[in-house]
Amino acid sequence: LGAEAALEEQEDGSQALLVPEGSFLKLQLQASPWVLAEDGRLHEYSLVLAMRLEALPPAPLPLFHGGAPPPQGERVESVQLFKNGGVGALSDMGTQEAAAHAERWNWIVVTRKPGELLTYVDGRLCASVKLEAPKKDKEEAKKAEEEAQGGGEDKAAGPKPQLQEKFVIDPQFLALFAVEDAAAGREGPLAPGLCVKYLRLTSKVWTEEEVREELHKVRSADEEEEVRSAAKTSAAEQLSLQPLYARPPPVWLHPAFGAEFCDPFIAQSPLEESSLHVSLEVLALALDAMLHESGPGQQLSHAARSALNTAAAQLKDARKLAHKLAHARKGGGQERSFFSAVAKAFDELQPSGVLLLPWDGEVPLLLVVRRGALPDADRCSVAVVNPSRAGTTSYHVADGRAPPKVKYGTALEIGDVPLSRLADEAWWVVFWFGVTVPAAEAAAGRLKRGPLAVLYEVLLPYLAGDSLDRAIAKWEATARRRGLAPLPARTLRRSDSGHYGCCRHALRY
Repeated sequence: LGAEAALEEQEDGSQALLVPEGSFLKLQLQASPWVLAEDGRLHEYSLVLAMRLEALPPAPLPLFHGGAPPPQGERVESVQLFKNGGVGALSDMGTQEAAAHAERWNWIVVTRKPGELLTYVDGRLCASVKLEAPKKDKEEAKKAEEEAQGGGEDKAAGPKPQLQEKFVIDPQFLALFAVEDAAAGREGPLAPGLCVKYLRLTSKVWTEEEVREELHKVRSADEEEEVRSAAKTSAAEQLSLQPLYARPPPVWLHPAFGAEFCDPFIAQSPLEESSLHVSLEVLALALDAMLHESGPGQQLSHAARSALNTAAAQLKDARKLAHKLAHARKGGGQERSFFSAVAKAFDELQPSGVLLLPWDGEVPLLLVVRRGALPDADRCSVAVVNPSRAGTTSYHVADGRAPPKVKYGTALEIGDVPLSRLADEAWWVVFWFGVTVPAAEAAAGRLKRGPLAVLYEVLLPYLAGDSLDRAIAKWEATARRRGLAPLPARTLRRSDSGHYGCCRHALRY
C-alpha cells in the first residue's frame, strides 16, 4: 500500500517484490479459529521473511508489530531491523555474528510464544527477547480497584477490553515495513532498495534446529555459499589501532590503554591527556573486535553477546554526538549543530530505548537516558555517570563497607522524568552555559555555583521535580519494587582519565 507494486527478476529466475520508500505490505490471513487466542489474534507463530537492502537503515526499520500501521502521532513497539544489522525488539539488537547485511538476501525468522520472542538471521539465533504480560496503567488499576470495592463491574458497560500483548498478529491486517511518522520525515530513505522474495507465516513455533531445516528447504545453494564466504578478516584482531589512525601509535602508548590498565600510575603524565570522543572510538573498536566471529567474545553466552552488541551500538551513537560536541566546544558557531543532533537523537529514541549523551567539559560525563516502555514511553530515567573525584564525592552515594577503601555509586540515577522536560532545548541551553562556567571562578567566590553544582543542584532537581536526595530515594524504592538490581559501587579514577572511565562505567551500568 502507498505505491505501485513492481517485480524484479533475480539471477536464479525467481521474482522479488520491490517495496518503494513510504509504502508497506499488507497481509490478510485465512487463519483457523482454533489457532487464535481469545482476542482473535495469533499468539504463537513462526514468520519467515527473505529481504534485501542496498544499505542498512540509518534508523531502526520496523518489520512488524502485529497489526495495522499505528494512527498518526502514536508509537508502537515493533520487531525491528536496527542500523547495525541486528534484528530484535525492545532495544535488544541481538548478536553481531547473526546480524543482517546489505546487498544480499537475509533470511529472517521470528518465532513467538508466551513470554519469549526469538529472532534468527540466516539460521543463526540473533536476539532472545523476554516478553512481560501487559500491565494496567495507574488510572486503570485505580478504577478497577474502585469497581471491586463498589461491588463489581458495571454490566451495562459491556465486557472490559483485554490488554494487548506485544507482537501478537492480527490475521485481518498485518502490516510489514510500516514506518512511523517521525521516521518517515527524516532525510534520505529509511529502507533503500528494499526487496522481498519470500514470506511465510505458520502457527507452529519452530525450534532452532527446525529453523535451519526449514531455511535449507527454501534457500538456494548459491545463497548458502555466499553466507559461508562472507566472513571478513578483522583489522582489530591484531594489537593495533590501524582503523583509527593513518599511522597508529603502539597500543601501550595510547591514553585509553593507560586508563584501562595503569590508571593509578599515569597521573600528571601525557597518558591521561585525551578526550571523550577518542575513548568512545577505542572502546567501539575493541568491542567490534571482541564480538567478531573469531573474537574472544564467542566464548560468552548468547545473552552476554547480545547485550554487548546492543551496548556497542549505543556507544557508536554516542561517539557521533561526542564528535559534534568536540567541534561545538571549539566555538565557531557549532553549538547549534550539537543541539540539533541531540534533538534528533531524542526524536529517534524508541520506547524502551537507551541514549548515551556525552559531555566533555572539565569533568567528563555521560548521561544515560532510558526511555520507558509503552504505555509509559513519555517518561524516562536519567543516570549521570561520573567516575572522577570531582563531584562524585559530594553528590554520589558512598560505600565504606570495605575500609579503608571507600567506593562510590559512580552512576547516579533518577527516574520518572518526563521525557519532554529532558528533551526541551531550554534545558540544554542552561546545561551548556551552566556546566561550562569556569570552576576557578566559582572556587574564588565570584560565582554562586560551580559547573557541577549547576548540574546536581539545579538541573537534575528540575528534571525530577523534587530535591536531588528525595528523587534518588524515590527511584531506589521504585527500582526495588520492580526487582531491579541496585547500582554497584565502584572505585573512582585515581588519575585525570575520566574521559575513559565514564565510558567504561557506563558499560557496566
